[in-house]
Amino acid sequence: RNRAESQQACRKALKAAEIATWRMADFNRRRRAANDEEIGFGLGLHVGNVMFGNVGLKDRLTFSAFGAAVNEVERLQSLTKKYSTEVVASQAFSSYTDCEWGKLGEEKLRGVRQRFTVVYPKMASAANGALELFPDTAADSLSEAEQVILLHRDAKKFEGRVQVENLTPRPLSTPGSA
Repeated sequence: RNRAESQQACRKALKAAEIATWRMADFNRRRRAANDEEIGFGLGLHVGNVMFGNVGLKDRLTFSAFGAAVNEVERLQSLTKKYSTEVVASQAFSSYTDCEWGKLGEEKLRGVRQRFTVVYPKMASAANGALELFPDTAADSLSEAEQVILLHRDAKKFEGRVQVENLTPRPLSTPGSA
């Protein structure tokens, strides 16, 4: 495995996990405001070799990934419930990032011979003010497709008004703000 490429991939995966955590916190804040139940989620982060590609019959192809690392990360992800945290990772994954990590425990994963050291990122979470710490990150993380969807959504809000005030995508609001 190429260390530089693995390091880059792990850093991007960790950033994606941070963004997902922030977005879910914002989504759940809006659900609470509407008296809806929150939606929980869990992410497992691991590094390893996999094989991937289209599998199946000509008219029923699916893109899949195979390998020990795929099974291991699935088992890791299931530990988010046990440890009541949204993001867990293997120690192997954590060694490729600059993030500070906390140890959750040693685990024997089903179907895996060796024990895994399970860790969690000590990153600012959305619940404890991450969006306030990194306000530009949420807006910068929107894909072009998401920006178009927000543009369309915002345009619908202003239909029927004489003057359209703002059609640009807005950054995600911070938890606790209106």
